[in-house]
Amino acid sequence: MSRNWYSGSVIWAQGAVCFVIWLGYGLWLRRGADQMRTRLRGLARGKRVALGSVGLIGAMVVLLAGLVGIAQLNGLQQGTLVPWAWIAVALLGVIFVHMQVLAAGAMITLIQDEQSLGSVGSSKKEEVSE
Repeated sequence: MSRNWYSGSVIWAQGAVCFVIWLGYGLWLRRGADQMRTRLRGLARGKRVALGSVGLIGAMVVLLAGLVGIAQLNGLQQGTLVPWAWIAVALLGVIFVHMQVLAAGAMITLIQDEQSLGSVGSSKKEEVSE
């Protein structure tokens, strides 16, 4: 019974450490968000649409495929991640966060472009005839 409790605690601790790494990486990426959006605005609209769409979905595919691969290679033993698998999970999460941030940035620039185009048209005064 105590072995089960121990292994259950270890996997939660491993997950918590990975979560802190992923949050930290996301916050670090946030510092360069303006610069990233500026670079993304330099891309053609079609490329940003593709980057945003493929990035959001592709990130999940990469994450799940990586986790399945780790499981197939016996990265989870006795209810805990073995050291190499723990590092791999942390790296997969970092890749996932990076892809999600990049894809979201591409989508945000598309939305901002649409809003700026819409606001140009709405600023025209209409003449009212009596």
